[in-house]
Amino acid sequence: MVVVLLIVGVIVPKYVMAALMTEKDNWRQAFEKEREADQATREQLAKAEERGDVATEQGRAMNALLLELGHRPDIPISA
Repeated sequence: MVVVLLIVGVIVPKYVMAALMTEKDNWRQAFEKEREADQATREQLAKAEERGDVATEQGRAMNALLLELGHRPDIPISA
């Protein structure tokens, strides 16, 4: 009966189980590192988006200020 269970794979030797547990731990560590890297990337993208929004708002404020001071932007001549 034990031989049949070994052949079928229901029970495995201790060294096989130890190797599987080591591999599982390695995959878990890789997954955690990838999750942390992904989180850092998301945070960087959020900061970049915020900086872009600030730059856009500064440009709008500068444009409004120049218009209030009487500056009219050059209108490009289209062909």
